[in-house]
Amino acid sequence: MNKRKMGKKIVRNAKSAKVQQKIMKAKKKTKAALAPKLPSGAFRGEAIMDRQLSKEIGKKCERIASAKCVQTGGKLGMSDLQQKGKELAKEIRRKQVTKKVSRVEEKLKVMIAESENGGFKPPA
Repeated sequence: MNKRKMGKKIVRNAKSAKVQQKIMKAKKKTKAALAPKLPSGAFRGEAIMDRQLSKEIGKKCERIASAKCVQTGGKLGMSDLQQKGKELAKEIRRKQVTKKVSRVEEKLKVMIAESENGGFKPPA
């Protein structure tokens, strides 16, 4: 290892120091992405609504994906996502378990309700 004193800093390897300097320059050049500016005037309301809609779509997709992950037995790193997934998975399971009422059963219920009112009496 080459040790040279440059001022007060001790540099162990000149090449690695140059590489580190290049990395630091690259970091300074890259900036965090800023949110796009909203238009002013007549279209501002539409732009705000579009943003809200995009956020809601993202949240819904996130819930569905986490529910599928929970249903298949996978684990998520983020506990809040896992909790949302569990809730949605329970709802999905309940819907699958509950029996759908057929059209015939619906009509029978209507006819029984009418017969109780005194209109139609089904044969015994």
